Amino acid sequence: MAETLDTIAVEPGAIESGLKKLKAKGPSSLVAPERTIKAAVANLIVLGEPDRAQEISAILLRVTKTFPTKIFYLSISNDEDVLLTEVGIPIHPISGDEVIQSELIRLSVGKARVKGIPSFLFGNLQSDVPVIALMLGDFCADSLGVSEEIFSAMGEYIDRVVFDSTTIGCLGEAVASLRSLGGSRETLSIYDLSWYKMERFRNIVVEVFDSERVLDPLTAIYELKLSYSNKDEMLSAEAALAIKWIMSCLDWKTTDRTAPGRVTCVRGDGSPATLRISRQEFRDTVEQDFSVAFVTADGERTVKAIKMKSHWEFQVKGVSFESFRATIKEEKLREEMVVETLFSARPDSGPKEVLSGLENFLQNLSRASVGN
Repeated sequence: MAETLDTIAVEPGAIESGLKKLKAKGPSSLVAPERTIKAAVANLIVLGEPDRAQEISAILLRVTKTFPTKIFYLSISNDEDVLLTEVGIPIHPISGDEVIQSELIRLSVGKARVKGIPSFLFGNLQSDVPVIALMLGDFCADSLGVSEEIFSAMGEYIDRVVFDSTTIGCLGEAVASLRSLGGSRETLSIYDLSWYKMERFRNIVVEVFDSERVLDPLTAIYELKLSYSNKDEMLSAEAALAIKWIMSCLDWKTTDRTAPGRVTCVRGDGSPATLRISRQEFRDTVEQDFSVAFVTADGERTVKAIKMKSHWEFQVKGVSFESFRATIKEEKLREEMVVETLFSARPDSGPKEVLSGLENFLQNLSRASVGN
């Protein structure tokens, strides 16, 4: 069972003294000081929309149960000139007398005070450990519109950015902005939680063609059919990233030649190919679904993803294991996945080709979907 010391409000310039005060008043019976795990493995900067506070708190609880971390949790206040800070010491026993001890700094920031946040962070970051940024929410919304101002000033100091493309209204622009944070650095890692949610989908696509023994999918597939259904009638981030990944694997690129329901593509060898897009009637029994059909000379093979309230289901048609169905529980996709993504040694969020040029790719898909 975790025990967390009370948080106390402090002045922005008194963070360290506030943390020391909390440590001094902590229960001495909890653990012998020499057995406490004190060294932070990372600085974690969290920026989220106010209505996601409960979700973020659950994620931070999971983080502090797993890794000693120095956490800066920023929330944007509607009060333009506010800057409130409080500190806390989350403590979690792990075995015997050993505990994990983290430091939590919460900041409520008015938009008029945002310019001072990078300096505040610089002055309080733990030295010699990575800086990780977790951004949960729509970067394009007013409540997070200041995120670019904060992180652009800190770009060269951030080692990893974790975000969730399913929550972003301007996905292409947001990814382009995030990719620019590191400038010419190759060390900045960008992770998209949505990419990891759909890992099973990508594995199934590979299994389809392995089982069917298509000699060369690069030449056998001449057309892709993307069909989707969504409550807001927009192509979801999951569907967009899935088709972008498939086209990257096939070495296809979209062109600006679009028509309702169709995008003309070019293969790696310069020959033409076609991506067809259709929107299906939304069924309120699911949150969304999409399917990709791979058209070859001997027929179509289709992989479908269905998002229910608490899990994803994946189905295939047109192959020998047509009855195959896989389910992934949504719970795994939140707290555990976020923590794993924050601290794991995974490579960047999929092949760089998937994120590269995403803004232009989504614009082409959007034009083809108009009137569809």
